[in-house]
Amino acid sequence: MTVEIQDGRIASIDGNQCKRGETYVSTEILDPVRILTSIVRLYDGSQRMCPIRTSKPIPKHLLREMARACSKLEIHAPVRVGEVVVHNIMGTGADVIVTRNID
Repeated sequence: MTVEIQDGRIASIDGNQCKRGETYVSTEILDPVRILTSIVRLYDGSQRMCPIRTSKPIPKHLLREMARACSKLEIHAPVRVGEVVVHNIMGTGADVIVTRNID
């Protein structure tokens, strides 16, 4: 794909074979987002750590800061997949959720 940018905006996109490709490239250039995955300390459980992720993609520039915030989290067992650990983390509209059942 070829993308032409003028004045901080996408002027044209060529070479894409579907609309999804155009949408993906636009997002990657103008406002890249990622799902944050990590682990947090788990107390009273069969394991010491619990995997987590954001419920939706978050702005890429917030990943490091959000990872630092998540590294300080401590949760208690039992936990279930989809359980919310933090609502609306850093005002992004994304929740931090558990990705594994642990008793």
